[in-house]
Amino acid sequence: MKKKRKYKEALSTYTFNILRQPPKENLEDDLRWICYALGLINPRDRDESCLKIVEIVLEASKEEEGISSSEITKRLNLTRGAVINHLNRLMQARFIIKRGTNYELRERNIKRTIEKIRGDVDRFLEELLQIAESVDKAYKLKARRH
Repeated sequence: MKKKRKYKEALSTYTFNILRQPPKENLEDDLRWICYALGLINPRDRDESCLKIVEIVLEASKEEEGISSSEITKRLNLTRGAVINHLNRLMQARFIIKRGTNYELRERNIKRTIEKIRGDVDRFLEELLQIAESVDKAYKLKARRH
């Protein structure tokens, strides 16, 4: 009997929300929009603690130092568990990374970080298309005519 593979643990998790851009340039709204568009924060996060964590990590990344979860916990007066949960989600989305005990933006700036995420997604979609093609062939599925 063939053993089933289990795909429980994702290497990365990306969620994209297609949203209207903010009507005018505003730093706080622009950052919030980026975070919502990338699925880093969601409407259930009413106090926007994840957004606040992103802001703190960005400030620390500017200094090229990063910041520890303990320091974020102190600054935001959140539980350590809540901070770690948000940081893990941000790392799963490959928006931030952990170096030693500190967290920082994946790349030197947000634009470059998003370019890297785009590359990750493009590579994965290419793999997905290749496997889909072999499944289509095995099932003898034909392409739709437009």
